[in-house]
Amino acid sequence: MPFPPLDGSRVFFIGIEALVGRKMLPKIENIIQSVGMGLLLLLMLAITIREVPAAIRAGTITKFVESIVK
Repeated sequence: MPFPPLDGSRVFFIGIEALVGRKMLPKIENIIQSVGMGLLLLLMLAITIREVPAAIRAGTITKFVESIVK
């Protein structure tokens, strides 16, 4: 299932419109896209919070990349 703020959201909304049989209200579509964007930003924040301390502990970018690859 595509995240609404990404390009795949049109496919998602077209599928919903096909199931319901009528066009979705723009207000509802905007709410769904805002929630999807918020979830995407939270995911990015969680990954950043997890990776920044690991990069600092590694000491250098080279050691950090090596620790990820292993």
